[in-house]
Amino acid sequence: MLSGALAILLSGLQSQHSLEKQIRRAVRAERTEVISAAGGMDLAHFRPVVQNLVRHEPDFFYLLEDGANRVLAGNMLHLRPQPGSRWLSRAHRQLYGEPESAIYGEGVLLNDGGYFFVGLNARSLTELRRDFWIIVGWSLVGFSVLGVGGGMILSAIILGRIETISMTARRIMSGDMAQRIPYQGADDEFDHLAHSLNAMLERNERLISSLQQVSNDIAHDMRRPLSRLRRRLEAAALAERLPDAA
Repeated sequence: MLSGALAILLSGLQSQHSLEKQIRRAVRAERTEVISAAGGMDLAHFRPVVQNLVRHEPDFFYLLEDGANRVLAGNMLHLRPQPGSRWLSRAHRQLYGEPESAIYGEGVLLNDGGYFFVGLNARSLTELRRDFWIIVGWSLVGFSVLGVGGGMILSAIILGRIETISMTARRIMSGDMAQRIPYQGADDEFDHLAHSLNAMLERNERLISSLQQVSNDIAHDMRRPLSRLRRRLEAAALAERLPDAA
């Protein structure tokens, strides 16, 4: 059960990591292509390229700002210039797309103080994470139900086997030495225990039978000597009474 939960967790985390890697790779490739198409690291070279991309590349988000943080081109609102990769999750950072959708992108500082940013909608990653945690939650519930239910069933089975052994023991203590613990045919620890106890009970029964036989033999052998001794004692007592009577 624990291994199943661990497998689900590892599989989900691996899927998220793979998808995030794909998004990062796509953004990095797009940034490289834009820089190559611009041909220069300034606003004059970037502006026509970004304007063209906004019209023909609806899957990406672009932003071009000047040194005063004024938006010159793109399909996003103003961003604080920050080079390198970043995640955007606030709705006012994008003009288009669902407000709850996160954006992963990379920014570049230009030589004339401008700022260029390209990003990709990471809604698929957001949905994957949400679905993953839903699956994990339901899996934990399912595993918990199975664990509790399985534990209760197992406890009932174990208690039933123990009660069977206890009933057999009570019958034996009441004098029925022929009683034996029944086997369930599962070849489990309880069957092994029953086999050992039954072997012990059979040995005890044989010993008690032997002891009873010995007792009976002794009683039979002592019956005649005791009878003769009784007759002699009775005769001696009678002989004592007769002289007294005379």
